[in-house]
Amino acid sequence: MSSPDFTKDKNKDELVRSLSERGSGAESQIKMGIITRCTDEMKDSIKEAVDSIGVSIKTAVDSNDRLSKRVFWLNIILGTFTVVGTVLAIVQLLK
Repeated sequence: MSSPDFTKDKNKDELVRSLSERGSGAESQIKMGIITRCTDEMKDSIKEAVDSIGVSIKTAVDSNDRLSKRVFWLNIILGTFTVVGTVLAIVQLLK
């Protein structure tokens, strides 16, 4: 009978190859080893994707903050010019 740790140091490809070489007694252990390796790979891929999304969200938030500051000051400038233009128009009408 094989030891419980015999799949520990093997990668997924080695486990698939050994699945056809071993007898049926080790099949379930090899299959579980393959599932474990696939799960580990998937877990790492998901973690990388989540980290990448986190970086993208931070970049978008920073960009949004800069844009909102620019829009705020643009509104101040346009409001000022509107008031000045209105005052000039009223002065011209009164002359």
